[in-house]
Amino acid sequence: MSTCIKIPTEAQLELMIKEEEAMRNSEWYLNECTKVADIPDGWLAVSEKIQIDIVRTNGFHDQVSQDMAINYLRRAPALYPNNPVFQTPVYVRYNKAKKGEMKVGDVVKNLTLNDMDGKEINLHDLLPMNDQLTIIIASSAT
Repeated sequence: MSTCIKIPTEAQLELMIKEEEAMRNSEWYLNECTKVADIPDGWLAVSEKIQIDIVRTNGFHDQVSQDMAINYLRRAPALYPNNPVFQTPVYVRYNKAKKGEMKVGDVVKNLTLNDMDGKEINLHDLLPMNDQLTIIIASSAT
């Protein structure tokens, strides 16, 4: 018995993006993200659950079709660059991440980081001793 893999159309992706947007702006989503606020990347698991539920309710029932639909949902801006619905990804439009409290001139705490090999390193060990140093810190879980 073979499984027919379903690929979402542009119209289906538009619908699913709008559903995801509504969910990410819901009280439920905010509450779920708050529950996992102290877990690294906890909000990603909540967001993934939303995406899985959305693709299932839109007819992508087998695992391979679900994986394909989620992949297309996440890549919609690249797949359809001229479609205004996809121009700014939902997670960028409604980023609920904390912006932090640092201001220009604040001293950066000595954070423990992981290098590309997973080895723990201290931020201060990476920085030269120079009062005029400008530091820009950026990170991503993807």
